[in-house]
Amino acid sequence: MLCALKKRFGYLVITVKEMFEIRELLDEDMSKGLISLEHYQVQPFGYTRRSQLIERWFSLDRDSMLDEGNFIAKCDQAERMVDAIMTKTVIPKLPLYLLTLLQSMEAGRSGDFKDSALGYYYQYLLTQAFQDSGVKANQLTELFQYTAHLAAEFHFQQKRELSEAELRDFNTRFSKKWHTVDFVPRIKLLIHARILWYVGGDYAFRYPYIYYFLKGQYLSEKLNEADVREYIDHCCKHLYVRDYANTILFLAHHTNDEFLLNKIIEALRCLFRNSSPVAFNGDTGGIRSLIDDTPDLIYSGESPAKHRKRRSEIKDELDDGHDGLSELEEESKELSLVAQITMLFKTIEILGQVLKNKYAKIQRPQKGALLEELFNGPLRALGDFYRFLEKNPDALVAKIETEIERNGEVKNEKTRKNIARKIVSGIVQIMTFAFVMKAAQGANSDNLLEDVRDTITRNGTLAFKLIDLCINLDSPKALPRNKIYQLYKESQKDLIAERLIKIMILNRLYMFKTNEQDMQWLSAKLNFDIKKQHAITYKANGRRLIK
Repeated sequence: MLCALKKRFGYLVITVKEMFEIRELLDEDMSKGLISLEHYQVQPFGYTRRSQLIERWFSLDRDSMLDEGNFIAKCDQAERMVDAIMTKTVIPKLPLYLLTLLQSMEAGRSGDFKDSALGYYYQYLLTQAFQDSGVKANQLTELFQYTAHLAAEFHFQQKRELSEAELRDFNTRFSKKWHTVDFVPRIKLLIHARILWYVGGDYAFRYPYIYYFLKGQYLSEKLNEADVREYIDHCCKHLYVRDYANTILFLAHHTNDEFLLNKIIEALRCLFRNSSPVAFNGDTGGIRSLIDDTPDLIYSGESPAKHRKRRSEIKDELDDGHDGLSELEEESKELSLVAQITMLFKTIEILGQVLKNKYAKIQRPQKGALLEELFNGPLRALGDFYRFLEKNPDALVAKIETEIERNGEVKNEKTRKNIARKIVSGIVQIMTFAFVMKAAQGANSDNLLEDVRDTITRNGTLAFKLIDLCINLDSPKALPRNKIYQLYKESQKDLIAERLIKIMILNRLYMFKTNEQDMQWLSAKLNFDIKKQHAITYKANGRRLIK
């Protein structure tokens, strides 16, 4: 047919399924007939392309005529949500899925993107897939129930693919226990809806997010069963493993059961348990010498638009397609440092999603306790890092100096040592900012502001106050001048805390529009160079539309 169409028409645009090329190779006659056709494949979108598409999507809303500051803020919220969804290796990074997610955000745009649960968007994708295949709204519950039990079948058999005989056996057992399901039409529907696909004679879930979402639904309904609780407990102890992490992440979307929350908290408490949380009350004095001579932070004056573009390009260069999670459990009872950090970040992400999604179903005392654990986890990791540097203050400097000498580019010993110390100082500051920012992102939701403030008040440490400040500055909202100034004065007793505040502010300047009054204030109170700051300004009344 394709050959006949080719003879009749000058140009053809034909879309095919993923298995087309394999079938073409197996069919010699087809291969000969199509050898002259050019084949194209839709490529996944990296950070830069996703950012560009998001900008173009929101620029279509010409009636709103957003100024540049609000436009950047709107795109930022969408980018964060899309990046969070698409960087978990559970959903294809293809433009079709990106556009579907943007459409779902627009459909619920009365709410704040960053406050929405990731599970909502995965559910939206599944619902759309069913409805696009002709499923009516009153049939969705039954289909979700059937496919949730199907996902459990894959889990219990510990297989990624099941044969037709195995699926028929499952369907028979399901029909006897629940209600009769005609096997052939059901499998055809699931394939058409792209829930399942046919792989080498067997059937598998097409994408990981489908499997884990449905598996999470099943487990949430079986939480009172002993074997399910034992499995969840095991998953929570090994959240550095991809399968376990994804299982708990999606389970947390379906339930905020106290058993699950307790297991997540237990897992978080076990990480860096021999270290105390950093308080920034003078407890970093042991490593102060590493950053004593560090020059002031330099602000380039790069505009938020240019900085965001450059940042996306750098992230694309560094992205190797791996999410950092492991495929297997570590054999040792004591987790490696890499496993602990990976598990820390994943646990904070999961706990943050629970708090943002289920805030209305968790009472204030429990929310406060969860927030305190969420903040203390990264601060313990920082304490462990600082303690290592205190015990080995010159080890890291010496190692870096040796590497510089090995490269042979710097001959002078004193110069090599100075460069090495600056690098170590940069590492200390970057690590500090990264862990504090991670804690802040876990609680960054307007729906949690009151509970965050209460938690900060109860704890009272400068470290908790800085996490709160980081939440404020990681947004396009007006600068909280009084809070910044009070914390800046309080941080004078801890050099690392003082540097951290300046890094937070610089990050805010690079990421969002800053008005003239705020920049003048920063110059007067925190000694920021106003001339350099002016390089970031643009016309306050300017309008921005992407063409």
